[in-house]
Amino acid sequence: MSNPQVNLAELRERALKAIEQNHTGFADLPGGNSSFDQQHLVEELRVYQTELEIQNQQLISAQSEISLALEKYRSLFAYLPLPALIVDAQGFILDANLQATGFFGLSQNAALQRRSATQLFEFESRAAFHELLRDRTNETAQTLPLLGLRVGGETIVCDVHVIHLFEEAVPNPRTILLFVDQSAKMALRESEHNLRSLADSTTGLIWAADTEKLYYYFNKGWLKFTGRTLDEEQGNGWMQGVHGDDLERCIAIYELNFDVRKAFSMDYRLRRHDGEFRWIRDNGTPRYNTEGQFVGFLGHCLDITDRVEAEQSLRKLSQAVEQSPESILITNRNAEIEYVNAAFGLKTGYSREEVIGKNPRILQSGKTPAETYTALWSSLGKGQIWKGELYNRRKDGREYIEFASITPLRQMDGAISHYVAVQEDITEKKRLSIELEQHRHHLEVIVEQRTRELVAARNQAEAANIAKSAFLANMSHEIRTPMNGIIGMVYLLRRNGVTMAQAEKLDKIETAGQHLMSVINDILDISKIEAGKLVLEETPVHIEALVSNVRSMLFNLSLAKGLVLAVEIQPLPPHLLGDPMRIQQALLNYATNAVKFTDTGSITLRIRCEEETPSSALLHFAVQDSGNGIDPATQARLFSTFEQGDNSTTRKFGGTGLGLVITRRLAELMGGNAGFESITGQGSTFWFTTRLQKASEPAKSSFSVSRKGSAEEVLKRDFSRRRILLVEDEPVNREIALFMLEDIGLQIDTADDGNMAVEMAARTDYALILMDMQLPTMDGVSATHLIRASEAGRQVPIVAMTANAFTEDRKRCMDAGMSDFISKPFEPDGLFSIILKWLQRESR
Repeated sequence: MSNPQVNLAELRERALKAIEQNHTGFADLPGGNSSFDQQHLVEELRVYQTELEIQNQQLISAQSEISLALEKYRSLFAYLPLPALIVDAQGFILDANLQATGFFGLSQNAALQRRSATQLFEFESRAAFHELLRDRTNETAQTLPLLGLRVGGETIVCDVHVIHLFEEAVPNPRTILLFVDQSAKMALRESEHNLRSLADSTTGLIWAADTEKLYYYFNKGWLKFTGRTLDEEQGNGWMQGVHGDDLERCIAIYELNFDVRKAFSMDYRLRRHDGEFRWIRDNGTPRYNTEGQFVGFLGHCLDITDRVEAEQSLRKLSQAVEQSPESILITNRNAEIEYVNAAFGLKTGYSREEVIGKNPRILQSGKTPAETYTALWSSLGKGQIWKGELYNRRKDGREYIEFASITPLRQMDGAISHYVAVQEDITEKKRLSIELEQHRHHLEVIVEQRTRELVAARNQAEAANIAKSAFLANMSHEIRTPMNGIIGMVYLLRRNGVTMAQAEKLDKIETAGQHLMSVINDILDISKIEAGKLVLEETPVHIEALVSNVRSMLFNLSLAKGLVLAVEIQPLPPHLLGDPMRIQQALLNYATNAVKFTDTGSITLRIRCEEETPSSALLHFAVQDSGNGIDPATQARLFSTFEQGDNSTTRKFGGTGLGLVITRRLAELMGGNAGFESITGQGSTFWFTTRLQKASEPAKSSFSVSRKGSAEEVLKRDFSRRRILLVEDEPVNREIALFMLEDIGLQIDTADDGNMAVEMAARTDYALILMDMQLPTMDGVSATHLIRASEAGRQVPIVAMTANAFTEDRKRCMDAGMSDFISKPFEPDGLFSIILKWLQRESR
């Protein structure tokens, strides 16, 4: 319990006055005028006396505590493990603890010496120290980091912690300075910096790991090698670059040696920045600080890829030598054996131990000619390779023959240090050689006999091929000649006017003739293709006109069956070159089959460009029908010679079965292919491709009709009465051609053999000569040669009009000097077009 503070001086004064008045003047005192007041005053005095006694005890206790605290402070300050100073506002040292006196070399009466703490600092650090002494606005402790101090004639680096003391009773404020020596840390930091600089300057790969097995440092060489950043590699990130086949082994070696604090060396493949895996040798060493404590591992890596590859190559070479089936031995310059491979032991019967250090002469049988050894040492003495045969003896006494190749081995300076001998056992080869030599003469006789037989067979095959070609040519001529008469007579009969019944019969005759021509054309085409005599043209190809021709040819037939004949042509490159007749033939084969085998629905012709290059285009032709499709068994026989979908004697449709074969062969000749897709009950699609060349510009037409109208009309109108020589020995064909030409107003002279044609051409200036090839007394080719040799016959157009339809026949005609070629049987319009072309050219 504590009472309010009282004015003890006033209370003492009142008490003294009361005593002096002998207990009689209380009434005169302020606030007191009765005996009650005196008694009350006495009680207050007793209370205050008690309070004073309590306060006196508290004061004594406080003084004791202050003394104890002061003693503790002095002990704490004195024995503080850090150097500590107390300075005044001007920086003079007031007190120093034991650490400070020893650290700075101060005496115990440093304060009496009035030494300034400023003198302890290097000149560069004094300004910062004075600034902190003047600034006492911050009541918290402050730190001046890394100030230089002069201690014992040396400079050390310290962190200075400054604590201002704010004491009301002390007029001169004081400041405590605590010094933390950072010299060791700075030295360590400097050492670390120097170490990193050294690591970054080396070409090797350097890393460092902490006590947790985590990598925390990689030098620039490592980062440049991997192409990754330090953040990506730190920790376990570096493992991402290790080859998958090496990673598990690599981690096991690292962790095992890390746990036992043991240096290690391991090889593994590390991915370089360009993605290539390179072999490196990683040498890891445990690290310890100055106090002997383990602080982690330091590693140094070298790229040993070249060494590994060299070792692998050397290992392969060593294995090749050791495992070689040939006997290999190496001697020094004194001919002492230093190495033999396994094959040497197997062939000679000697072990390595038995021959090492010995001379190879232990193998000699005594049957090798002396001149052989003379030549051997002569070559080796000149540093040259020697090759030859040696007759040697095995350990068991059996003799054998070796073919040896001995090569000098040279040092870097060119000096010969060793000889390497590669020896092949040729005993069996020599035996076989003798036997072969015995059989050689016999074989020569057999070869000569077989050669004569092959020559005879070849001549026979060539004769057969010539006979086949002649037979086909004759067959073509013999069939086309009467066919020309049949088709021509049908034309003449129609021109003279016929009844409806007669026209119907003529249609059947013409249809039968066209079918027969189709059969013979197919047979001739396949024969020419198989004989390699089919020559393709390269003329402008107009796809739209070509497809229109095919469509018009099949229009009546498809209309009669109620089929829709559609055409779809995608955009195509312009100015294409190829053989339009053969493309049309292939497309017509497909389209004709589609109409033949489709009863209802539609047939679609599709053309598109499948591939295009700067110089060519690959066109894709397809014919799709809505027929019944083709069953799998039949599909396997398609595109086979003389095969049809139905080969039975009761088949519904006729034909030779050559159309698909010819189409595929033509497509292949034109740089493409052919095939089909078919589903039973859903129709079929037959396709072929052909590669056409690109022309730089549109080709000009070889001739043009000067006025509107057909060739027949233009001939009647513009070239009537022109004189033409018709050379034809077959009476019917001559009669048909004569009628056709005279019917359009031309003047016709006729000759039935080559001699007559030459004589008539010499006497008359003809506008055109139509020349058959096969003629009596002189053929058409010979007659053309003679006509062209004369002055009058050099310019006259000569057109071959023949039943010989082979390419060789056309070439013979052109080589003889003929201007054009038309094969029999011919359509009147075709004949008229060719005549018009040459008459127009001559009239220019």
